[in-house]
Amino acid sequence: MDDVITFLFLLECFLKIVTFGFAFNGEESYLMSVWNVMDFFVVITSTLSVAQLVSKSQFKIFRLRRVLKPLSLIKENPGMKTVI
Repeated sequence: MDDVITFLFLLECFLKIVTFGFAFNGEESYLMSVWNVMDFFVVITSTLSVAQLVSKSQFKIFRLRRVLKPLSLIKENPGMKTVI
């Protein structure tokens, strides 16, 4: 399941980068949003962990950041901001 979720996050990241540009395409660029920077960091650490380029014990703390991923949905749902 970890591999599937990592793949879906990687796909989302890739599609956003293709759509908005990575960093130097103006205010709409992918890395101009704090939420996208957090998502990018989570995707990179998850991908490294799944690819086993580093031991999973080295990235345990970074894997906890995956919990923050659903929080990015708050930016797209104003009603959720009120609930939180």
